[in-house]
Order: sequence, then structure tokens, then C-alpha cells
Amino acid sequence: MGAPDSKPQDSGAPSGAEPPPRAEVNTTTGMSRKRAQTRQRLVVAALEVFADVGVDAATVQLITSAAGVGFGTFYNYFDSKEAAIDAVFDAYVEGFGHRMDRAVGDEPDVARRMACATRLFLRHVLREPTWARFLHHTSVRSGNRLGGMLLRPAMDIEEGIAQGRFRDDDREMLLIGVVGILTMTSLALSRGQLLPDGPERAARETLIFLGVPAAEATSIAQGPLPSLAE
Repeated sequence: MGAPDSKPQDSGAPSGAEPPPRAEVNTTTGMSRKRAQTRQRLVVAALEVFADVGVDAATVQLITSAAGVGFGTFYNYFDSKEAAIDAVFDAYVEGFGHRMDRAVGDEPDVARRMACATRLFLRHVLREPTWARFLHHTSVRSGNRLGGMLLRPAMDIEEGIAQGRFRDDDREMLLIGVVGILTMTSLALSRGQLLPDGPERAARETLIFLGVPAAEATSIAQGPLPSLAE
């Protein structure tokens, strides 16, 4: 009598079942869709935690709890809390900066360009106050990267002086004054301490500070505003 047929191995799947789907992979980063989604949840959670409690008080536990993932999952994506700050900066700050450059970069009048950039930035703060609070809490840790963002107003000030649009004065103090107006206005807006016309008021005062006559500064600050392309 022949040997009995050997029993096939049980694959754990019903007969005729389709094989499990392969993970979708982002061809740019090599990251599966599920991993990309988990990373994005961590980045969003890190933004909220850093904005709410600041960098020093923020912990990995707070971030993973906000993201709804396990503590150890954080280290599958980031080596440290500082790496998470960099990820938030890349996702929310640098992307916005590029969009704003595209919106205002072709404006030939440097005064109008600076006013539009100020208004776009501050209107974004009104829509996304968490974003602004993150910037304030991480400004010291992200000093070098924020320094890159200051290149645009510094260049605009130089151009405005060369064109005779802005007063020819101490460049460093002019930049500090412009950044001070922008920083304090964004903080006040993110805390609900200013009315929604804060962006226009800040743009007007920035231009006046730079030497543009008050009547003209008012007109420019209330002029047409380009849209931010996604």
C-alpha cells in the first residue's frame, strides 16, 4: 500500500484568498504609507506639544500620548526631541516660507513686497496660532534656521535703501525693528490679544518705521494681497 498523501501546510488563509496587499511605498522617501502616516501623526503632535508647553517642558511621552502611539514608536522616526523640532520646522515653517516667496517675490516695489509678506505671515498666524506659538517657543533652538528666514527682510531693507524707498540708517537696527514688530504682533495675534486687522496695522507701522510717509504706508498696507499657492 502506498504511503498516505502528505498533508499540505496550513497557510492560515482561506482557500483561494488573495495574498495580503503589499505596503504602498513612497518612491521619494522609501517609506510605506503606514509609516508615513505614523510619522505625520508624531509631527502634528510635536507641533501641538511644543506650542502648548514649550521645548523644555515637552517630553517624548507627551508627544506620543498626543499622537496616540506607544512611547517607543517615537524612536523609530526621531533620534531625539531636537530631531522632532527639525521635522516640525521642515513641515510647517520652511514650506510656508517657500509659498510666501512665490507669492510676493515678483513684486517690483520693495515697500509693497514687504507689506504683503508681513500681512501674509500674520494672516497665517491668525489661521494657525499653534504654528506661531511653536515658532516663539523654539526660536532659540532653531536660531540658525530662523536666521535663514531673516535673509528676505534683510535683503528687502538693503534694496529699499538703495532705491530711496527706505531711510538710510543703521541696517542692523532697522532689521531688529522690523523683526520685533513682526514677532510681537504674531505673538499677540496667536493669543487673541489683537483684532483681526493686526496684519494691516503691523504692515503700516513697519513701513513708517522704515521711512515711508504715513499716508502712503496706510494705502500700501490696505492694498491688494496676493494669494498663497499650495
